[in-house]
Amino acid sequence: MNARITTAGQVNLGRLFSFIEKSWLTLVLVVVCLGLLGSDSLSSLVAWQRVSPVGIQAWSAHFSHWSGGHLFWDLLMFGALAMALEAICRRLLVRLLLIAPPLITATVFLMENHAIYRGLSGLDCALYAALVVIAVRSKWIGSGPAILAMGLFVGKCVFEILSGHPLFVSDLPQGITSVPWAHLSGAAAGGIIAWIHPWRCLETHVSVNNGK
Repeated sequence: MNARITTAGQVNLGRLFSFIEKSWLTLVLVVVCLGLLGSDSLSSLVAWQRVSPVGIQAWSAHFSHWSGGHLFWDLLMFGALAMALEAICRRLLVRLLLIAPPLITATVFLMENHAIYRGLSGLDCALYAALVVIAVRSKWIGSGPAILAMGLFVGKCVFEILSGHPLFVSDLPQGITSVPWAHLSGAAAGGIIAWIHPWRCLETHVSVNNGK
């Protein structure tokens, strides 16, 4: 009996270590988001501001949020999508996290009227588009489903641009509006980054999952 319990414990511990090894970067960023939510002063410090558009805040602002409600859905999507991408190719995730954030905040500066920007939603869109592109490159899905997936996303953003209102129920505090241009920019950045990323990194994952 004790031997069975010990064996089961070792298996579960091994799975935990394997999960952490495959997802440690995503887990660190999730902890950072939770930590920033607990400190108003830090959240304000790392937020992007129009009066000072160039700086480290072009990256850090994405991990700061207005409220727990704002964080919840953003972080849920980020955790799932980033873990999936990290499991496929951590190098691609790192590249996306370096390139996409300043492009998103630049779009906010040029196309939105926000004085302050916070939130993971733009990065979530980048991750979503990157995974769609990877699915096509890996031949997991055909072009039809990919066009549908991106078409629905673009349609949502266009509706929000034209109407000035979010398509779904907003979790943003009063006075803070959604940023559909930033979402489009994030998706474009993520899709392009995934498309031009060297195939050998993705090919290893595809080969392992296909049993080759």
